[in-house]
Amino acid sequence: MKLILSRKGFDSAAGGCPSPILEDGSMLSLPIPDRTSPIRYRDITLRGHE
Repeated sequence: MKLILSRKGFDSAAGGCPSPILEDGSMLSLPIPDRTSPIRYRDITLRGHE
């Protein structure tokens, strides 16, 4: 069996805080900040909310 650990989003080292857990218990995984990406955090929405 192989196990791969891979960082996929915001954490205390990349972004400054962990990704949030919402009131309903669902997790919102925010991408690791990348200055070269055309996508900005202001572009991210969840269920129609900014």
